[in-house]
Amino acid sequence: MTRTTKCVPGDYGTVTKLQYIAISVVGVAATVCMAQTRPTIIDAGEPFAASRPSEKARPHNRTKYRLANNVSAPDSHKLGQLQEVDLGVTLWQLRSAAPKDSGARMLVHEPGSSTKVEVTPERIQSETVLNEGEQVRLSIESPRRGYLYVIDQEEYADGTRGDAYIVFPTTRTRGGDNELTPGKLIEIPGRSDDPNYFTIKKGRSDQVKEVLTLLETPQLLPDVKPGDEPIKLAPDKFQGWQKRWGTEAQRLEMEGGAGRNWTENEKEAGSEGAASRALASDDPLPETIYRAWAKPGSPAMVTVPLRVSN
Repeated sequence: MTRTTKCVPGDYGTVTKLQYIAISVVGVAATVCMAQTRPTIIDAGEPFAASRPSEKARPHNRTKYRLANNVSAPDSHKLGQLQEVDLGVTLWQLRSAAPKDSGARMLVHEPGSSTKVEVTPERIQSETVLNEGEQVRLSIESPRRGYLYVIDQEEYADGTRGDAYIVFPTTRTRGGDNELTPGKLIEIPGRSDDPNYFTIKKGRSDQVKEVLTLLETPQLLPDVKPGDEPIKLAPDKFQGWQKRWGTEAQRLEMEGGAGRNWTENEKEAGSEGAASRALASDDPLPETIYRAWAKPGSPAMVTVPLRVSN
């Protein structure tokens, strides 16, 4: 975690032996201080690996994550009143499949055609700047049971945001089933959706981000009834949710994960019906983990901004 201490090297000139020893101590301290300013590498994927069912012994989780923002964990006296809430998000960029590709492929419709083509989903970090015309998908995982709601907004250069829409669940994706189960993936859009990917397209010329708000709840929200189309949220209702459940979250990015292809096991873990199976503890972990803290039994809401190129 980044420290605010400022480390300044000095000009020591000619020194005595005693001064040299003192300067050496200062130099070591300065080196330690510099090291502490670097992002901390964290074994953040342990809750996901531990929650996944597996018939074999669970290996030690060696996947490393870096803290990618400046959000700190709550003070120790507050931690006893809160529970940690982790949501794993993997952003997939779709590209034309190549014969040498390893891993799994998926079929997508060619725009304006009934023809299906094979593409390879490839991991990208949440910080990646997306260009218009690129095709992306998301997979979301939680190490605990609950229900997932995804709200979408556009953000503009002046910091304002457009209308908020619940884009998941809808009856077009998984038949409206938004239950989170450890080891299973919720894919957005679903593979049966048409189209089964998002195409990056600006709603306005000054749009700079597509902002997704992920809401994890212990029970279904009784006043949200999924239909075929996204649900527009009244501003006061969404603001009420943000006030009650919104929280700052640490964003943890996997070290060396970007560029990896979709695996057969990830493909099965996001499938619907009989084809679905849970990920094992040694399967790939989420590319990005959002770690928040909420009161026990309370929903938790985190923000996932996707950057759009100018």
